[in-house]
Amino acid sequence: MEKYEETFTFRISRKNKDTLKREARALGKHTGEHVRDFLIRPFEACPRFDGCSVNVCPLDPLQNDKNRLQNEPKCTMRKSVRKRIGKKHSKALPLKGLTKREHSGMKNWHDKTPAEQKRITEQGIKSLKALKKGINERGQ
Repeated sequence: MEKYEETFTFRISRKNKDTLKREARALGKHTGEHVRDFLIRPFEACPRFDGCSVNVCPLDPLQNDKNRLQNEPKCTMRKSVRKRIGKKHSKALPLKGLTKREHSGMKNWHDKTPAEQKRITEQGIKSLKALKKGINERGQ
């Protein structure tokens, strides 16, 4: 089943709409709205799509079903570009163009209370000021 899913996503661009729907229904897991999400193919909106060789693309609707191997390349597209594309295709992309790690961090941040967020932000500002001061002292 897992191998079929990989083949299925690879063949999307080579199949016509009706054949794609039949294959998606045969797969069972990807029916209804998921089929429409496949037809959107948000990863094609990426400026690097033509020359990209990333297997686990943050702009792939099946990103959650895939795991990146240790030596595979990571997506190098700027987060702001991926988020813009993710916002445009929000129904197709459950993580809105973010990687699993980025989405987890964002969820973790939003789960914190406003007081915790403020404390962490102030601590970060204090650390950055200390770092900047240290760099300035070494430079002079």
